[in-house]
Amino acid sequence: MARTGELSARQVAALSEPGRHRVADNLFLLLKPPRKSWLNMFTCPVTRREHEMGLGSVSLVSVPQAKAIVLRHRTLVHEGRCPLCEKHSRTRAPKPVAFNEVAGHYVRSRQALWRSAEHRRQWDVSLATHAKAIWDLPVDTIDTGAVMQVLEPEWRTKASTLSRVRGRIEQILDFAAVRDWRSGENPARWRGHLDKLLPSPKRLRAVQHHAALPWADAPGLWRELAGRTDTPAQVIKLLLLTATRRGEALEACWEEIDLAGAIWTIPAGRTKSNREHRVPLASPALELIDTMAAVRRNHLLFPGVRHDRPIAATVVLDLMRGLRPGMTLHGLRACFRTWSAESTNVRQDIAEAALAHVIEDKTTAAYQRGDLLALRARLMADWARYLTAAETEG
Repeated sequence: MARTGELSARQVAALSEPGRHRVADNLFLLLKPPRKSWLNMFTCPVTRREHEMGLGSVSLVSVPQAKAIVLRHRTLVHEGRCPLCEKHSRTRAPKPVAFNEVAGHYVRSRQALWRSAEHRRQWDVSLATHAKAIWDLPVDTIDTGAVMQVLEPEWRTKASTLSRVRGRIEQILDFAAVRDWRSGENPARWRGHLDKLLPSPKRLRAVQHHAALPWADAPGLWRELAGRTDTPAQVIKLLLLTATRRGEALEACWEEIDLAGAIWTIPAGRTKSNREHRVPLASPALELIDTMAAVRRNHLLFPGVRHDRPIAATVVLDLMRGLRPGMTLHGLRACFRTWSAESTNVRQDIAEAALAHVIEDKTTAAYQRGDLLALRARLMADWARYLTAAETEG
């Protein structure tokens, strides 16, 4: 039975007078013989305008169905949504989305997972520089030919850079597919697709390692740095003593340092392996940290000129190049590793753990779950003694 004030299906069928007849709240029957159709009347919660929304013919939509639709629309309005606006948005042809717009959406969705703002800058710069051929194209029109326009012209001379660009384009196009902005195969896919059209980057270039300081020269570099207290010199000394990565040292925070335990704990978010790395601190490293504590300004071990930002990497690199032309900061890690291999009988896994390298052999990794801290502490103490021996003797 119909509720009070509502017409039943039998009453609706009996209506014959032309015009608009109220059937229930917000539901009306529009009678224009021989046609009978439904109207839903409501106020748009966004524009506050009155809307009349057709729900179809009585012959296609029954009275209970029409009432159910109106109830659903009333719920939408209560939630602040307009049923008519949403209907139009579904039926209207979607506006083409450009590749650069999708790239922006993707970067914003992923940046919380990236370790630093520098990573986002690399994405922005590499795409804006090398993906100009597709930058403004609708993402659903990008095909293999368009991707090849990005890669092919300079692939043989810039394979390493363009290989990273290709990977980023592939991720963005996958993201676009998930968002229903494009469909079909990903034209930037390498395996089984672009690898048939372009030579492998590995075949085009020999591996170029970071220029490393010869380990026999490490004590000499230490002697040149020993009397210096400026921040760039302190960074290089810490890199030498700990064999850590440049970014790990530059962004070191006081809260990561345990002076009593002689341990520097680098959180997972700042390591290349995305795993926490405990660094044993030998006596010279603790003395260096004491020196920095005397001039502490904020939470950073090596503060820069800008507020709450570490010293710029370029400043440290300039000092390194001035002391040892052609050498790199990353090469200090290789210097330590070569020393441990050629001048000590330390186990390989201990030296690799000191560099925070991940064990690639899954079986070995499954059994070796500790970080060998005590053994690494002895190794780093031996390395520190080797570096500072001449200074101690002097």
